[in-house]
Amino acid sequence: MPPTEPLALRYQRFLHQRPTLVAWVAGLVAGLLFGLGMGIFSYLYLGTGALGSVRVPLALVFGLFGSVPFGAAMGIFIWIAQRNVALPPPESAEAHPASRARLRASRRLLRRGAAADDPTTAGLVVWQARQMLRWQQRTPRWLSWAGNPVWQALVAVLMLLMWGSQFVLAWRAEETAEALFWGCCVLLGVSMFVSAPLTALYRRRARRALAANVELAAEPATVPQGTVSPGPC
Repeated sequence: MPPTEPLALRYQRFLHQRPTLVAWVAGLVAGLLFGLGMGIFSYLYLGTGALGSVRVPLALVFGLFGSVPFGAAMGIFIWIAQRNVALPPPESAEAHPASRARLRASRRLLRRGAAADDPTTAGLVVWQARQMLRWQQRTPRWLSWAGNPVWQALVAVLMLLMWGSQFVLAWRAEETAEALFWGCCVLLGVSMFVSAPLTALYRRRARRALAANVELAAEPATVPQGTVSPGPC
């Protein structure tokens, strides 16, 4: 029975291979939380006014119009961040097949440029190959939002401070509707803050697991003493 891959390694591969699905899930959760808060806020706020008789459909409309753009914006933001994750080197076995194909094509271009007789053609081909290799390099860690948990935690803390202060002010003013709305926003900020260190932890474990697999594959196979290796059939 083959050994089961560590959860961190599977999570890392899922982030690399399914960035669109990750963006859909993040956008859906963010949109639901924001829309729920907006709907509850609208329902309670309209209950004491002249529009109390139609507060249910209005709350649904406000919740829908609040959740769709916010969820879409968060989904697009997460998708861009996941696309900028530092991917494995194109020559490694964990790289995407398209990256390995582009690497082979760039190497063929380099060989063609080296074998070309015309200096202009050779220079153009070498430049094209270098451009292909350049776009496959890893994104610097400090520039990548998804690859740097410090930036994630910092943004989450700023969101928590902003939303938390609004929640405290609404709670002290006994504004139940606003307090529930900002409470949903605080839950969203807490999920952002918790996901940053967890994602970084899983990535570190995935890198260690990959390094252990590489070292294990590099070790020569040894036959224990006292055993007889099977001969050719």
